[in-house]
Amino acid sequence: MFRFFSEGVNGEVNEKLNKLSEGLEEMKKEKEKNEISAEETRRIEAEEQENLKKWILKQESNDEFLLEEIKRTDKEIECEKSAQRSFMRALFMEMKDCREDCNAFGTRVFNEISNLRSDIKELRKLFTSREKERLEKPIKYDQSVSNNEALVSTSDTDSGNGESDFNRMMMKMTKSYDNEEYIREYRTTVKRLEKSVISLHEECTEIRITLDNFKLEFEAMRREQAEKLVSIEQTFRKELEALRNEMLSEKRSESQDIKVILQEALTHPKIIVPIQKSESTSSALKPKSKIPPKDAPIQEAIIGEWKLVSHDKLHNFCEKNKKYKHEVHLENVKFTIDDGKLTSYAFNGKSYVKLKSKAMKKGNNKKNYWHVENDVIKSFDSNGIVDPKASEYSSRYIKKGQLIITNEIGGINCTRVFQRIK
Repeated sequence: MFRFFSEGVNGEVNEKLNKLSEGLEEMKKEKEKNEISAEETRRIEAEEQENLKKWILKQESNDEFLLEEIKRTDKEIECEKSAQRSFMRALFMEMKDCREDCNAFGTRVFNEISNLRSDIKELRKLFTSREKERLEKPIKYDQSVSNNEALVSTSDTDSGNGESDFNRMMMKMTKSYDNEEYIREYRTTVKRLEKSVISLHEECTEIRITLDNFKLEFEAMRREQAEKLVSIEQTFRKELEALRNEMLSEKRSESQDIKVILQEALTHPKIIVPIQKSESTSSALKPKSKIPPKDAPIQEAIIGEWKLVSHDKLHNFCEKNKKYKHEVHLENVKFTIDDGKLTSYAFNGKSYVKLKSKAMKKGNNKKNYWHVENDVIKSFDSNGIVDPKASEYSSRYIKKGQLIITNEIGGINCTRVFQRIK
C-alpha cells in the first residue's frame, strides 16, 4: 500500500515537474521573441533616423540649388536690363547728335534765307528807284529825240560833216536803251531768286517731315523696348512664383511626411537608439555668424550693412560733383562681393538700392575695377568719360572696428566713417 501511495505521489510530482518545465520553455521562447522584437525595433528606428538625416541633407542641397537658380536668373535679368540701358543710352546719344546736326543745318538754312531776303529787299529798293527813273526818262527821251532831229536837220549847216553829227546823236540815244536792258536783267535775277527761295522752303518742309518721322520711329522703338522690358519682368516674376510654389509644395509634402512619422512614433512607441552626431554634421547645421572675426581680411570684413556715424566735406563733395555719378550719399551703406564683383548699396529709408558694381582688376582694365593693397580696397571708376577729372577714386579700410571710406573726384575729397549694423 505504501508503494502504491508513493507511486501515486511520484506520478503527481512528475506531472507538476513536466508542467513546470513546459512553462519554463514557453517563458524562454517568449523571452527570445521579446529580445528579437526589441532588436528589430532598434534596427528600424536606426534606419528611420538615418533616412531622416539623409532627407534633411538632401533638402538642404535642394534649397541651395534653388537659391543658385534664383541668383542665376537674377543675374540674367540684370544683364538684360544693363544691355537695354546701354542701348537706350546709345540711342539717346545718337538722337542728341542728330538733333544738334538738324539744328545746325536749320540755322544755316535760316541764315541763308535771311540773307536772301535782305538781298531781295535791297534789289526791290533798287528796282523801285530805277522804275521811278524809267518813268521819268521818256520825257527826257522825247526831248533828246527832238534835239536829235534838230541836230540832224541842222547837222549839215552846223558842222559841215553829217556823219560825225549822226554818230554823236546815236550815242546819246543808246544810253536810254541801256537802262531798260539793265532793268530786264534785274527782273530775271529777282525771279530766279524767288524760285531759289521757294526751293529752300520746300527743302525746309522736307527736313521737318523727316524729323517728325524720326521722332515717330523713336517713340515706337522706345515703346517696343518698354513692352519688351515689361514682358521680361512678367516672365521672371512668373518663373519666380512657380519656383516659390514648387518649394512651398515640397515643404508641405515634407511637413506632412514628418507629421506622419511623428504620429506613428507616438502611436507605436519604439526604443530610440541615440545617434552620435559627427562634427561635420553639427558644424554644417550651425548657423553661420554674420560678423567676421577681427583679424579677417578687408574683402571679408567689408561684407554687410554699415551705419553712417560721421563725415567730413560730404556736402561740398556732392555740391561740386552733381554732374557725375558717384557713391557718396548721406545714408547707410551695404557691400557684397560675389564672383569677384564688389557691389555697393545705399539705404533709401525702406530698402537698399544698388549704386555701382566693379569687377576685380584683371589685365589692363581702364573703365572700373577694384583691388586690395595693404589690406585696403582701392577702386577706380571712369564714369564712362575719358576726362580724368570725372574719374572717381575710392579707398575702404577697417580701423578700430569702423569702416572708413574716402572718395575723390577732380581733386575734391570726402571722408565717411561707418559702424557695423549687428
